[in-house]
Amino acid sequence: MKKILTLLCVFLLCACGTSSLSWEDVKASYEEIETTVPDPLSNETFLKQDYELILNSLKEGVEALTFGIKKDETQTAEDLYRNAVKLEKAASFTDSEYSLKLRTVADKTKKLIAAAFDKTSDYEVLKYEVNLDLDEIGNWEEENWLQVVKKKRLNWSETEEDFLALAEETIENLVSRRKVTEADLELYKDTILNHYEEIANGVSEDTLEVTKQMYASAVALREYTEDLEGNAGPKVYAFAVQTIEYIQEKMGMKTDDPDYDYPAQIESAKKWTLSTLNELTMMMRQ
Repeated sequence: MKKILTLLCVFLLCACGTSSLSWEDVKASYEEIETTVPDPLSNETFLKQDYELILNSLKEGVEALTFGIKKDETQTAEDLYRNAVKLEKAASFTDSEYSLKLRTVADKTKKLIAAAFDKTSDYEVLKYEVNLDLDEIGNWEEENWLQVVKKKRLNWSETEEDFLALAEETIENLVSRRKVTEADLELYKDTILNHYEEIANGVSEDTLEVTKQMYASAVALREYTEDLEGNAGPKVYAFAVQTIEYIQEKMGMKTDDPDYDYPAQIESAKKWTLSTLNELTMMMRQ
């Protein structure tokens, strides 16, 4: 009799260990994971290699995840979910298209885990999409990573004297208004448009040089268009002034300009035509 009871207990334990769980069975514990995973952004820096550690763990976890998760196979899913939450929190640092991509793959990974528990038909589709996204992220260029990494920021108060000196030097070296060409103005504009996204997360030592290039270009545009009338002059002047305010904002100095709307200024500058620049040069020669 004792032997029969022992065998029965073993059978029950094995049955419990091999039976599958549903997402509803474990949902509460995964919601707890959401709140207990430390926020990576509490660190002063979060760099490309920090992201890569998470992404590599995600790739390994996705491959190890099984369709239909049994009670004794939950560790892989839990570790994978923790890494997805960590990636989601790290990528919340900015609103760039690249941070959105990271948050999207994190969300898909969490949905994949739920599908693995419930053995739903979208499991294979989600697994394919997650792996595809991870491969795409693995091929990002360095400038793409600049939009999602967190580096120690430089403060305006620490660098103000250098930027003011740069402004003075820029103004001293400007040619007269009569000698400015459309190509000169377009170069100033392009310098700003080509680099403004690089400092969306703040200005670091790595982006200080391009920030100075943007600042000098904005100072030049401001000086050339100040007090100009017509349509083009005030438009370009506002873009120049708000570029300076944007740089200061990214270095921790809040603007009190009630008209400040830099995304709108960027969109406006992208639409400048040759006639806009031609109008400027004509006004400057009067």
